[in-house]
Amino acid sequence: GRIWMARTDGRSSPVPVTTFPISVAQDPALSADGSRIAFALGPGAGERGAVYTVAIDGSALHAVYAPPTLNVNGVASASGFAAPSAGSLITAYGLNLSTQELVEAKTFPLPPVLAGVNLLANGQPLPLLAVTPWQINAQLPQEAPEATATFQARFADGSTTPPVTAQVKSIAPAVFFYAASTAPGVVYWQAAAYHAGTAVPADAAHPAQAGDFLEIYGTGLGLTNPRVPAGAAAPASPPAVTVVSPQVLIGDRPADVLFSGLAPGLAGVYQVNVVVPGGLSPGLHPIRWLVGTAGESSASIAVR
Repeated sequence: GRIWMARTDGRSSPVPVTTFPISVAQDPALSADGSRIAFALGPGAGERGAVYTVAIDGSALHAVYAPPTLNVNGVASASGFAAPSAGSLITAYGLNLSTQELVEAKTFPLPPVLAGVNLLANGQPLPLLAVTPWQINAQLPQEAPEATATFQARFADGSTTPPVTAQVKSIAPAVFFYAASTAPGVVYWQAAAYHAGTAVPADAAHPAQAGDFLEIYGTGLGLTNPRVPAGAAAPASPPAVTVVSPQVLIGDRPADVLFSGLAPGLAGVYQVNVVVPGGLSPGLHPIRWLVGTAGESSASIAVR
């Protein structure tokens, strides 16, 4: 609820200090002269983090914003926390990166600046998908070398965040996923795997069976032929096919791969089409893209 202030001697009525409908104020401190109170207030979803000060009479509410920063070890694949990799979608996590709740790119090619913010990799701006106060979503070029890269956010006034580093891989396969449920209160990570030609996921309500064709979406599969510039929508004809095709495991069973490449009309999103193998028991099974030993997954599909 809202934060209220009142004198402990009972000589005043409670005064509302904030207008926030929900408050997680904590760590209050009284100034040395007793005239002001400072407290930490957790931001709502999509808002900037701040420390608020307020006069003892409830007036002069003032927000003090921490300087924008990127988190140490805060640059990762946009799917889970796999390493950033050449051609992949990445997320840079931080604090107070924007004053706006969410700004998204609306057209292709993706722009290098959104809400007055750039994300720099080794000093070069990356194409951006979205900017919030807490993260920046971007795409690395396929030409990015396998090496340690330096990342910074740059703002309209020319200022930058302190640099952070991340190890960029040539390939770091990662399937996209989202929260789903098998029953009320039972949540699992559903892979972005859809019955071919539909928008119907292979989830608990629409399980796959042996012989079904699935389209699986993720990132981190590296170079394609032809190469597609970072930020550009992938072509449909001919499609951009991955130079290295991943092995796909559903549970412990390999699935036949029919196509591996960039999803047409999207930037940095890879699509792998497979046939569901036989021999799987009914229920949820993890799904993984593997290239050599590289490949992570926290996601599952449902099989009947």
